[in-house]
Amino acid sequence: MRLKLPTQAASILPLVLLLVAVATGGFLSGMLASSKTASPQIIRTAADANAVRASSLWMIGYIVLIVTLAWTAFVSIAIIAAHLKAVGLWITGVATGLAMLVGHASSIESAARPGSVMTTIDRATQLPIHSTAVVSSTLALGVVTLVVAAAVALGRRPNGILSESQLRSRLGEARLFLFSAAATLASALVSIYFTMVWPIDLPTVSSSPIPNGVLKELAITVTLASGIFYSAMLVVLFVPSAIIHERWIEESWNAARDHVPNQSRANWLSENGLDRSLADTGVQIVAIAAPWLAAIGLPQL
Repeated sequence: MRLKLPTQAASILPLVLLLVAVATGGFLSGMLASSKTASPQIIRTAADANAVRASSLWMIGYIVLIVTLAWTAFVSIAIIAAHLKAVGLWITGVATGLAMLVGHASSIESAARPGSVMTTIDRATQLPIHSTAVVSSTLALGVVTLVVAAAVALGRRPNGILSESQLRSRLGEARLFLFSAAATLASALVSIYFTMVWPIDLPTVSSSPIPNGVLKELAITVTLASGIFYSAMLVVLFVPSAIIHERWIEESWNAARDHVPNQSRANWLSENGLDRSLADTGVQIVAIAAPWLAAIGLPQL
């Protein structure tokens, strides 16, 4: 039950991610260059420099979000393909497609509401920033569906007791899944925060429905609430799989100790690469808390 990836797909993945980053960055750079309030070409004063800084942070945050979404989608699809059967694959595919449609429709509806945050950002930047939000929301809901399906796949029990190599594979997949999901959720928070605070450093927009002070507090509140929610999501997704894997390890040890009566459980775990060091556990806890930590740190920038 190892995570088997097609050799060709795995070898070109870094190139694909690089192309995604370059294409996204090129599109956003061209968009910013056409703005009268966010373009690097407008720098004349310190205020202009602050505006360009805010624009650059937004662009970088958005690029990182798109790249991490692509990476997490790839990891999730690989796990799903390795452990779910045909029915599960069909259900996952249909659910992902429907989720993307819902994300697309809800993002468009939200951006169209008069006085919304996205309307304020569009007016301040003089750019159709809502279109980038539509893209990211569409992709995000699709990836969320894949992540949930991958979490289910990680806890799906195969026939019989797993061998030591199969257990190592499952533990490795679970760690990769956790770190990928944590990176994506943290980057989503970064993108949300920099998008919402962007107008604060841009020239004042007449008749803005949301004052800058309110916008700042709103960004902090939304980011913090989202950070707590995202970390809770990681707990819900990862901890059940970790508990199930520990039960599988215990079953394998009970089956193996009859053949190695003089070996302790600790030695067996260490010999087969199944032991969890304090450092490993600490890193995983930090990964789960990453969205919450990001939410706390962003307002300090």
